[in-house]
Amino acid sequence: MFNYFSGKPRSGWQAFLLPFRHRGTGEREAERHSASEIDIAAFLGIDRRGVHVAALGDQFVVSVKPDPGYSELVAYIFEFCTVRLDDPPTWMSTVECGMQLDQSVRRFRWIHPEEMERDQRSALVDGDVIRGVHYFFSTTLPTVPASVPTGFLRPEP
Repeated sequence: MFNYFSGKPRSGWQAFLLPFRHRGTGEREAERHSASEIDIAAFLGIDRRGVHVAALGDQFVVSVKPDPGYSELVAYIFEFCTVRLDDPPTWMSTVECGMQLDQSVRRFRWIHPEEMERDQRSALVDGDVIRGVHYFFSTTLPTVPASVPTGFLRPEP
């Protein structure tokens, strides 16, 4: 599973987290997936036609936790989707990767859910979502389709 590092000094979780997208008012599933495809393509700098978002069923996790940058509780509803990229950017091909954004590097990592469980910080801030992944899809994730072409990922040098 592809995770991003939420490390903003004041408002970041200081952990690798599963990506999410805010829901628009009255947004239906087809609109949501289309908007996600557009957002992902723009972020990665790839053709939108090469990004495919689909639901992984109707399972979801509700998570209520204090926002790290503000003193308020926030409710998150995680619906699980798969994202398939026909031609992912080469920077995504290693387990630990990054993308230059303005004057900083946005960090990403391909992480198996069991590895997320072992990471103390990820388990603390996203344990409910990790548990949901295990509960709904099992630890081996056999029902989740591949998100990138076979042979794309390279081990760390």
